[in-house]
Amino acid sequence: MITLKDALDRTEIKQQYFDNKSTAELTNLFGHNFCVQVNDDTLHHCIIYINDTKPLVLCHMYGDYLTDEAVNNIPDLNDVLHQLPELNYASLLFTLSIYALYDKIDVTTLLRESKKFERYAEYDDLLLPTYGYVVYKHQLEQLIARISNDNSLYPEQLRMGWNKKSHKTIDFLNTLMLTDTLNLTAFLRERTIEENHFVWSPNFRGAQLLYNYLLHKIRMP
Repeated sequence: MITLKDALDRTEIKQQYFDNKSTAELTNLFGHNFCVQVNDDTLHHCIIYINDTKPLVLCHMYGDYLTDEAVNNIPDLNDVLHQLPELNYASLLFTLSIYALYDKIDVTTLLRESKKFERYAEYDDLLLPTYGYVVYKHQLEQLIARISNDNSLYPEQLRMGWNKKSHKTIDFLNTLMLTDTLNLTAFLRERTIEENHFVWSPNFRGAQLLYNYLLHKIRMP
């Protein structure tokens, strides 16, 4: 029986830059539910998709900052996935959720640095799917809820305040202690993966599409 990595080797994934393309034009190419719908004045797009009879879009990046050169600096998705210690749904979700950052970060470095992280039995289960990093919005919200143990708090609002770098939010997170000497702000500065310490929405759709596609490849006679 072939493995997920074997199936990945048999899968053609393309990374393509589209300039001066409206969402309507991309919809004609990839179908109605291909990606995030944005205003038609957003003309710079990068689409990562499985090139099959019907293209399956895994990741859609867009914005004025995108250029052909910037897209070319993002490593090939196949290469990134092959650097992971194992291929499963969680690792696909991790990779596709932060894929837009791969021109600035290196997955090998991320994995190497994660091995140095101190273990915290009360919270490790939340971070296991992301190699010890705080990547997703819901991870931060769960950390806040678990550390504070206060039903009157609104973790979603605090997460939004963290992403905006609200001084009031940061001051509050300074009071949430994982240990006697480690507060949540310091923990996030160590465990987030880029310089602004943001957390993101997981790319559930792209990960599920790729996972299902690879499973189908495995099961094919």
